[in-house]
Amino acid sequence: MNKTTNKAMKTILTLSVIVVMLFTLTGCRWWVEIQARNDVIRAEANAQMIIIEAEARLQAEIAHAEAEVVRAQGVADAMYIVNDAITPMYLHHFWIRTMADHGNTIYIATEAGLPVFNVVDD
Repeated sequence: MNKTTNKAMKTILTLSVIVVMLFTLTGCRWWVEIQARNDVIRAEANAQMIIIEAEARLQAEIAHAEAEVVRAQGVADAMYIVNDAITPMYLHHFWIRTMADHGNTIYIATEAGLPVFNVVDD
């Protein structure tokens, strides 16, 4: 090989190394940019997931609160029935029937309307 060919080969080799280095540097920057974009996309997806989970917890709490209101309304309705709709006469009748259902109790109407108990020693 002559000097000109040798010099041309060195120049081509040097240019090839420069091209490879530029491609590598450009490729690295490109890769870093892709990774940065992926990180942003991942962070946005995580933020959306947190928002969705928070909204689901909020909906569950709202449903729980509504259920508590319904339960409280049922208790209030039951209290109304007991306090306002059931008369003292009915309660007296219910008391007599309950006592009659127990074998050791005998009800005898007295002037005061109180029962007389038959005490049985076991």
